[in-house]
Amino acid sequence: MIDVHVVLPSGRCSTVSADVGSEGWEGWEVADLMRAAEVALGNIQLQALVSSIGRVLEPRQRLGELNFQQGETVTAVAAPARIFSNSWSLAFALLRGDGTVFSWGDPLPESAGNEPLLNDAELSGPTLLGVFDAPANLKGVRRIEASHGAFAALLSTGDVVCWGDPLLGGDCRSVAANLTNIRELQASYCAFAATCQDGRVVTWGNSSCGGDSSKVKDQLIEIEEIAASCGAFAARKRDGSVVVWGHPRYGGDGRIVQRLLSGGLVRHISASSRAFAAITFSGNVVSWGHRAFGGDSQRVQGSLQNVKQICATWAAFLALRGDGTLVTWGAEFFGATALPELKNVEEVYSTGSAFAAVLQNRTVVTFGNPDGGGDSTAVQEQLKDVRGVASTESSFCALLGGGNVVTWGDPKTDCSQVRHHLFDVQQVVGCKNAFAALRADGFVICWGVRNPSGAVIQPGDAFDLCGWAMEELDWRARAAAVEALAASAPGGDEEAFQVAADLLEGFGTKGHPPGSWVS
Repeated sequence: MIDVHVVLPSGRCSTVSADVGSEGWEGWEVADLMRAAEVALGNIQLQALVSSIGRVLEPRQRLGELNFQQGETVTAVAAPARIFSNSWSLAFALLRGDGTVFSWGDPLPESAGNEPLLNDAELSGPTLLGVFDAPANLKGVRRIEASHGAFAALLSTGDVVCWGDPLLGGDCRSVAANLTNIRELQASYCAFAATCQDGRVVTWGNSSCGGDSSKVKDQLIEIEEIAASCGAFAARKRDGSVVVWGHPRYGGDGRIVQRLLSGGLVRHISASSRAFAAITFSGNVVSWGHRAFGGDSQRVQGSLQNVKQICATWAAFLALRGDGTLVTWGAEFFGATALPELKNVEEVYSTGSAFAAVLQNRTVVTFGNPDGGGDSTAVQEQLKDVRGVASTESSFCALLGGGNVVTWGDPKTDCSQVRHHLFDVQQVVGCKNAFAALRADGFVICWGVRNPSGAVIQPGDAFDLCGWAMEELDWRARAAAVEALAASAPGGDEEAFQVAADLLEGFGTKGHPPGSWVS
């Protein structure tokens, strides 16, 4: 038995005893102890465990290696509320501190396999939630991942619960028996992959987008990390090798990967919409997938040394090197432009077509498509003491040290009309076309497309939501973007032009990603 002393944000304290079972607690990882504590405390959400000497314990450390003794006391820090989404999702999910979930978002159109889009008069109250409404009895949630129109929640027990459009990964009943003892979740545009504690992988959702991993099932062992493009997954194994599956035009061709990575040990993988880039332990980079979307990095290969971080737009990659300088490759329209003279870059972020670099002095420099967040001139004087950057498909939102926020890019996501609500902000998250900010008092402020006045979600169960509906891109701007991407592709070939047209036309029907290969 190990005594776990729990400290909650309210100041309430309690001590629980975690039964580590007959196998002995020495072999347990800290993550195992944390899950046991969460269950013992009624599925409360925990953020970290701290030893009696004030050391924050790493989740993968074994208790035996920490020289824990029977009766050891550790402090469990309760997790704050968090918002989950990403730039291809149409919705947000709020994970409360007690492990319960509230989700909301843009109703999916009929073409995505759901009810027809509600009209403006109906965009209010519970009917707005539709496919995004989280199960009423959902609790004990530790983390949430989002596809374009579905969510998957990892519970404290290691189980997984899904909801949303079945065509976009919202139905995991076919693999439910295997979704136990799960460690991590990852989502593509319309499929999910779950990594088990023993390193195995379980997938579901659209089979062409990586939802079917049966062809590589025997290779999916000892998996440490999974990355996702729109239509494929790439998994890094413990020995540094990589396994891919999904559609070949989205980076899912395993033959190419084995040839490129022969002898190279990978430590991290990133993805654009149709390509992957892997950092090796030597600091080099290997990329594969569609060459017009960053799958070919040969042009800059000599500069890809000592790389420590990679981020991606829809069709370009940006590598941050150990000396604080940057290297980019891929489609020019989507961010692979001539870089400003930068040093001392600490972090990099992306929208669908632009990049933002946070410097050592906590200021921001942007580049890429001006309409996609690549031009921050109008707010440059405000971009100081930046603590983090969130993004939608075409906008950035910087969280400042004082709890304020600054937005730039697509004017539809300008925060000026909700600025009076945006104070003491602790977290900002972007979905495809909107932002959500979590304040210290528990309120969530939302703004974005078709939501000019902003929506305020109050703590607890009193929700006052405004609705969003997708707005079509201007056709002239879309045509110009297609021409720009086609021109930037090697050789300007017809395939690249068609791929660009597919991407900018929007996401296909029945759960297929851009450039759908299904008619």
